[in-house]
Amino acid sequence: MSNFKNKELEKAILSNQDIEVKKGFLGLGKKYIYKPTKSNIRIVCEYFNNEKGNNIEKLLSKPIDEIAKEIETKPQIEGDQMGNIQLEAAISDDGQFVAYQIAKYSDFEYIAEGEVKIYTGEEAKIVAKAL
Repeated sequence: MSNFKNKELEKAILSNQDIEVKKGFLGLGKKYIYKPTKSNIRIVCEYFNNEKGNNIEKLLSKPIDEIAKEIETKPQIEGDQMGNIQLEAAISDDGQFVAYQIAKYSDFEYIAEGEVKIYTGEEAKIVAKAL
């Protein structure tokens, strides 16, 4: 059972033709499936302080080949228990689908920044490793 904190990300996932939504027992909860590989999708939500958040934003804004090089040479950016930058992602268990969006804390809530990014195939595997 997965619950999105970010409604824009949830909307993008629900409108994607490659995603199937299954209702849980007695209609409680939802399960998301990436149809091309029949893989479960898990929802991940990480929080970062300003410094780490800026680093993850810079990393994810690079071209895929640069992301691949960087994740091979640098350690993964670890999340914090609390932070003013939130990264919420939907990642298939096989790594063939990734969707994410970054939000920043402002006025007592997280406000989405930019658009939802969606990757499939080999690009998704690279981005999933970065997350």
